[in-house]
Amino acid sequence: MTTTTEVECLRVQYMSGGHRVTGYIVKPTETNGKKYPVFVVVPPYHPGGRIQFLNLFNFYGRVRGQGVVVVFPAFRGNDGGEGRDEFGGGDVEDLVNLAALARAQPYMDADNLFLYGGGRGGMMIYLALIRGMPARAAAVENAPSDVRRWAAQDTAVLRVLQQANSGFERTAEEHYRARSILEHLERIDTPLLIRHGSGNRRVPVSHTLELVERLEALGKTYKLVIYPNDDPDIQKNDPEDDRLAHEWLRTHLPGIPPWPSQRVVQAQGTPVQPERTPVPVASGRGEDEALALDSVQAHRAAMHFLAAFDSLQWEPFRAYFAPDVNTFPNRSDEAGRREGRDAIAGWEQFFREVRANRASRGQPGPPYLDIGRRMRDLRVQLAGAAAVVSFLLGDDAPSRRTLVFRRDPDGAWRLIHLHASPAPQAGQR
Repeated sequence: MTTTTEVECLRVQYMSGGHRVTGYIVKPTETNGKKYPVFVVVPPYHPGGRIQFLNLFNFYGRVRGQGVVVVFPAFRGNDGGEGRDEFGGGDVEDLVNLAALARAQPYMDADNLFLYGGGRGGMMIYLALIRGMPARAAAVENAPSDVRRWAAQDTAVLRVLQQANSGFERTAEEHYRARSILEHLERIDTPLLIRHGSGNRRVPVSHTLELVERLEALGKTYKLVIYPNDDPDIQKNDPEDDRLAHEWLRTHLPGIPPWPSQRVVQAQGTPVQPERTPVPVASGRGEDEALALDSVQAHRAAMHFLAAFDSLQWEPFRAYFAPDVNTFPNRSDEAGRREGRDAIAGWEQFFREVRANRASRGQPGPPYLDIGRRMRDLRVQLAGAAAVVSFLLGDDAPSRRTLVFRRDPDGAWRLIHLHASPAPQAGQR
């Protein structure tokens, strides 16, 4: 268990189908007898995958302050759990049984449970709903609706199914039918927010269009959002997609606060919205569109940095940076990302050694390791391939921290400079 003064991450194990499986809970440290709505996030990993702490705390940073507890299932056979990940078979029960886990926790309001996931995670949500998982609403993105067609379109999916299910070839049709939501839509009554990027080649948008056509015919409650030419991670519309998912949550879970305003502020203090231009259906991007996309990505990187600091957690800060401690990737699968409990323990030892070495030389610890003080007044300014991020740290005598990121050819924002002005100068910067 990792604990801070505000939130804590619990690695838990619970029984599902005769197996002890793993999950994670991110919750306020002090619940004071209060029950919180439950936000179940289902990551899009394949069998053998591990919960990425970047994804875990990334998401908690997004919903932080909204009065919810976030739960992540790892599924059987993963992260020390017993059994075998079946990619939509018996492992669906591991998601369904999170409802029972929630009911057993005094700080979780199991009657107000919300499901969120994409890709394979979205498929698992659909399958959990047809098995009766109680949820107020669900938000799914880029999820397959016809696994038979998905496996025919993507040989990697077929290989995963074969590896996860012994004797798959003999009972392939049975496996396909059991995992294809199109075969079972009449059993879903949960309101669905369905989003899909039309540029997604892994799971073509036709999966969602066919699904919605049948939902309409059955009179089911849903909302459809198609992002023109966007990718499997909806990176081009990420801030807007977050807002839509949050508003869907608010629609079905009473008492959730509105989505906070997230504005980019230029150095001279003029508030502006991050620029975004409509993404054309045709392939390729012009210079204006590329600049607009850079603006959104720079803003997102800054907000993620803010969320990591503001959550007062070690995990996200370690996960955001690669081994050289100055690379800020913008993709969850970027090489060098730190994930898993062993890696986190290694980072903790690394930072202890950094502090000890600096102390032996009479030097203070790195300014970016000051954990425990709230950040505010975030400002972001774009200058070509660079982004300048600054914020105030501290309450009584705040100091201004300034970070300069450079955008590398691989799309990562690399931290090339960090400055911490003394508290008396904070107001002058």
